[in-house]
Amino acid sequence: METTAHALMECKSARAVWKTTKFAADIGNIAHQDILSFVLEAVRRMGKNDVDLVIALCWIIWSARNHVLFRGKRDEPCIIAAKAEAIVDSFKRIQAPGRILTAGDQMTARASWSPPPSGWVKINVDVAINLEEHRVGLGIIIRDANKDVIAAAVTSTKLHSDVTFAEAEAIKWGLSVAVEKGLARVIVESDSQEAVDFVNNRKSSRTEIQWLVAETQSSLRDFSAWKIQQTPRSCNVIAHSIVKLTLEKCKTVVWVDSYPSEVMELFNSLNE
Repeated sequence: METTAHALMECKSARAVWKTTKFAADIGNIAHQDILSFVLEAVRRMGKNDVDLVIALCWIIWSARNHVLFRGKRDEPCIIAAKAEAIVDSFKRIQAPGRILTAGDQMTARASWSPPPSGWVKINVDVAINLEEHRVGLGIIIRDANKDVIAAAVTSTKLHSDVTFAEAEAIKWGLSVAVEKGLARVIVESDSQEAVDFVNNRKSSRTEIQWLVAETQSSLRDFSAWKIQQTPRSCNVIAHSIVKLTLEKCKTVVWVDSYPSEVMELFNSLNE
């Protein structure tokens, strides 16, 4: 008889999810016990933020297992992990000290990606960072008003500064791909509020990010209309999942019309 601990941590599909996270080694050390002992051990070994994510991962793994059993639908491991991160991110935003939960907050927590207006395209961007190799991956997906994918792309570069710098790089690169494709009216979405504020001139800095921002703002002249905006992580799940492929491929790839199987699986298994 399968135990809860086995379903969440030890079975093949669960292990595949944990391997896409930073907890792979820890889970291997503490997985062989009942679920309550596992949670208590996680609390002892990890910080609160990590424990929140571990618990969210367990819940999403269980949900994904039920989808396979009762709906015949199987998500990719990186998508399952991305969903858990989106849940934790939304929860933290709502539970911020001093905030009063409003109907708008509840809607944000349940928010999903929405298509751009007719005649526009939406570019969702995200990053993944490998601190050990001092490398950053950038991922983008471009979709139109009909929710059709126009292009998807990944690239890898050196980690020059901090996460905000990398997020700003992703915005700049998303715009450059759009220029190559001859797109005129674009909405760029990033889940980094700080990077969006820099590009929109709501924030400034004397560090090297300001040079990157200046180059990004200059590239906006290539479009007839544009908008750069922040989006909740829950609305950026596909971009977040695609970017994880970047650190595996270690090269620049732009896909148009024809996509590899792992990218197609992301599109088909996740309906934002």
